[in-house]
Parts: sequence; structure tokens; C-alpha cells
Amino acid sequence: MNRQWINPHPNLYPTLYNTKGLIQLLVALGKRPVLYCDFHGHSRKKNVFMYGNITQPSENATVKLLPTILDIHAPAFSFSNCCFTVEKSRESTHVLHCGDSSG
Repeated sequence: MNRQWINPHPNLYPTLYNTKGLIQLLVALGKRPVLYCDFHGHSRKKNVFMYGNITQPSENATVKLLPTILDIHAPAFSFSNCCFTVEKSRESTHVLHCGDSSG
């Protein structure tokens, strides 16, 4: 489902459609979200982990701050299972596009 982010159909993917619309509205109002978290299960990874986008070296500390805090304080969280690179296979997902201003 999360690979439908670029053009989600309002009837087939209402959650994605409305989430994307809300983010676009906030950006238009000058209130760009500081953090977007998507919580879901994964069929192959067993720990709690995060995906993040680091497209510029200056974003490194900001993007990794929450995962670092969780790694210290939450025993089930695995920082080593986190991924902060933009992968070709994720180009149509919200993981990549929530970091840009277009939502």
C-alpha cells in the first residue's frame, strides 16, 4: 500500500490520499511537519526500526536523532536495522516523498 504514495486513488487508498492531502495543506499554510512517522509491520524484519531520508549531509543528525534516542531507551528498537538512504525501490513510497515539500 505505501508504494501508492505518488498518486493514491481516493477510494482504493483513502488513508494515503488523505494523509498526503493533509501534509500538502500544512505545507501550503507554511506549517510543514517536522516529523512524519509511519508505523507498520514488516514481513522480514522482526525488531522495531525506522526508515528515514538523508538527501543532504547536513540532515544526518536531525534524521537520526529520534532513532538514536529510541535505541538507547527502547530495548525492542534496533538502530542497526534502520535505513537512512534513498533506495531506487522506494522511489514511489511516502518514505521518500514526505521529506520533500510536495508531499
